[in-house]
Formats: sequence, C-alpha cells, structure tokens
Amino acid sequence: MKNLLAPSFANFSEYDLIKALILIHEKPLGRNQLIRSLGLTEASTRSLMKKLSKAKFVRTTTKGISLNDNGKSFVHKIKAVLSGPVHIDFGDFSAAFKISNSSSMINLGLEQRDAAVRSGAEGCLVLIFKNNKLILPGVDSIETVYHDIFSGIKENFKLSEGDVIIVAFANTKRQAELGAFAAAKTLLLAKNI
Repeated sequence: MKNLLAPSFANFSEYDLIKALILIHEKPLGRNQLIRSLGLTEASTRSLMKKLSKAKFVRTTTKGISLNDNGKSFVHKIKAVLSGPVHIDFGDFSAAFKISNSSSMINLGLEQRDAAVRSGAEGCLVLIFKNNKLILPGVDSIETVYHDIFSGIKENFKLSEGDVIIVAFANTKRQAELGAFAAAKTLLLAKNI
C-alpha cells in the first residue's frame, strides 16, 4: 500500500486507487467505464491511471486497462484480508469493511475511529467477532442497541473468529466509504499490505 499513496493535490484518494484495481481485476475496463464506476472526473481518472501505471500495477491493451502480474498479486493480497464495502441500512449512509483475522491489532478502536473521522466520516464503529458474537472493544454485548447494524453485518459478511468490522457513518455514500476505508487501512498497514 505504501506505493499507492495519493498525492496531496490529487482529486482522488487511496481508496479510489484500491477500488480501481479491484474493478480492473474483475475485468479489463476502458477509461470511460472506470470514470463511471469510480465517480471521478476524466482528469482525475487519467491521473489515477498514471499513478497505477507508475506503480507498475496496470497495462493498457486493446480490451482496456488490465492488471499486470504485480497488480494481480497486490489485489490477491488485499482481497485475502479485506471485504467490502457493503452498505448497512443505518443513518444517512453507512459503509462497512471486514478485515479478516485482525482483532489482535485492536485496542479500543480509537485509532480506527479517528482515521475515519479525519477522512470525512461523521462516526465509526469498530467491532470484533469473538465467541460467535460481534462486540465493541471495551464493552460487553451491545447487539441489542445496534440491532440493525449487527443484522446488516451478519447478512453481508461471512464472519470468523478474530475478524474486525469497521462501519463508518456519513452524510454521503462516498464519505462513508472513504471513512471506513481509512479506518481499515490502519489495519492493512499493520499487516504490511
């Protein structure tokens, strides 16, 4: 992830870089398809593609933009630990990511919450799947308080012991996704991805 830092002046985020790689992994895409899928301008998408090309993750073919071996390897590493985003029916907009087998990296979840808020989310829940239950670190059971969120998570993710779920809340879908990804990124970096 370290070679996928978005420049401070860019109109795209690190999340957009990862999302683009995952979309391209599914099938080669033309630039217009990528613009629509990412919701970015043509100029931002062009800059994003230059960044991915410079990182040696993509190549352009007659079928569109596709991943090279480095890009495929990177996406496999990401997808082995990161699932999402899924949208949970709670508040204006909420997005959730699952980070597999990462609960040992969570203290109280404050680092992740702060990362989400710095990225534009209004709030963030960091949950751990332990003993077949979703728990908030430092609190016993709160499943009855956040029943809608917990139901949405269990419907959208296959959970295993030690998984971490990040749910970010925001006024827009994009801000919720950016916040949730920023929180998840703290764990991905800790895993050296």
